[in-house]
Amino acid sequence: MLMALDLTIGTVSLEVIVWGLFIGIMIGGALAVYNKRFLGAFVRKLVEEEAFSPEKALTLAELGYEKNKLIQRELTKGVAFKAIVYESLDEVVIEDGSAKPVYHEEYDFESARFYIPYELRHRAELKFDKKGTHLMLIVIASLFFLAMAFLILHFSGPFVELLNDMLDG
Repeated sequence: MLMALDLTIGTVSLEVIVWGLFIGIMIGGALAVYNKRFLGAFVRKLVEEEAFSPEKALTLAELGYEKNKLIQRELTKGVAFKAIVYESLDEVVIEDGSAKPVYHEEYDFESARFYIPYELRHRAELKFDKKGTHLMLIVIASLFFLAMAFLILHFSGPFVELLNDMLDG
């Protein structure tokens, strides 16, 4: 005969899993907004200005980002711009439609000029497209997932009891 399910610990684990998923989804949404909206604005500005070669590269001041520490940090230590945004002095190697990233410890942000190689223009536009990252959409999704978390946790107890009844008898 099958034994009854003892999910006392499992119910606690279910709660931890549900809240962990909720927090993970919220963090993922926040990072998507940061990448697409904030960092994407910088990339879209380079595309708009047609900075597709070292000769057409622009400084942060010319792009309107001269005092933006987050963009400066992303250009040196971040990964979002790697293999897409280059400094005019970088030697870019493109193989099979992909460019190898060039790593810098720091730039002289007053004189450094940045561009997106023409071959990577479409990749940059797709990766940093603004569509689908509206803040209201993130708020609505957060409320939806919060409601789902409460529903799952509220109905998990009766569901476990139903499983126990089915297995016992």
